[in-house]
Amino acid sequence: LSVVAACFLTSDYPRISRFFLAQFSPEKQAIIRSAKRLFTENILKMLRGYFILFLLTFAELFAGFLILRMEYAAVLALLIAVLDILPVVGTGTVLLPWAAVQLLLGQGTKALQLVGLYLVITVVRNVLEPRVIGRQVGLPPIVALVAMYLGLKLFGFFGLFALPILVILLAKLQEGGMLRIWKTPGRDDPLPDP
Repeated sequence: LSVVAACFLTSDYPRISRFFLAQFSPEKQAIIRSAKRLFTENILKMLRGYFILFLLTFAELFAGFLILRMEYAAVLALLIAVLDILPVVGTGTVLLPWAAVQLLLGQGTKALQLVGLYLVITVVRNVLEPRVIGRQVGLPPIVALVAMYLGLKLFGFFGLFALPILVILLAKLQEGGMLRIWKTPGRDDPLPDP
């Protein structure tokens, strides 16, 4: 049913979108078109930012595993880096239990090394994530961090991405003069009447 519905919606997408746009005034249509364009552009920018973080985590894990002389360093680093992109899972889901098992097996040095690697990755990720994502999408790092945190807390995994995208969308519409949500220093002039 989902596949059939998707096919029908896709084939009729231009007609459906024209119908819904026709329900709004020309000014509102311009805002909707701009919002759609900004949304798709910023989704790609966020994905690029998370890909950069993925590569960084992979490089840290790979270097750490090489230093620790572990077999299959590249494969392990790749698998753990994929898990790290998911906020619920992360590197700690693998590295901390692995360290606990090493400790139980009498490998205290290896356990400490794994915990150290986890701490380095966590600190680097927490410092760089808001900056990388913020730079990719044009938000100040503190705004990106707050939006990501609130999105995750309020709406779960989906909110981690959705709330920053909403903030980006509102900021871009504000910059373009299509919406006036907050006051900008130096721009106290009111919006022109439609």
